[in-house]
Amino acid sequence: KLVDFKLEFGRLWGEYDELYIILADEISPDNCRLWDVKTGEKLDKDRFRQDLGNVVEGYQEIAKRLGLIPETGLMSDGSFDEKLAEGLEEIDNELARERRLRAVKKTPPKSPRGV
Repeated sequence: KLVDFKLEFGRLWGEYDELYIILADEISPDNCRLWDVKTGEKLDKDRFRQDLGNVVEGYQEIAKRLGLIPETGLMSDGSFDEKLAEGLEEIDNELARERRLRAVKKTPPKSPRGV
């Protein structure tokens, strides 16, 4: 259950001093509260904030429910599944290449346009 979330905005200046308002498109356990519908168990950043323990397990449970990792998870007998992690890294890199934006300025123009 999605309890709440936050949106993050930013601004970038373009090649011709145009202003772009950027909206972050990430929804993750780091910027929203996710609780199990049946049990009310917290599966998000509150696990860390409230010292509830099992932070990795909570994040892993969300990834399993979203179909991002197999039902077996990323951990096996208390150790990280390196082979699976390598595969995830390749997926992330492939997506990252597709999401790249062209370079834009991060500072405003020295004077307003048309003045």
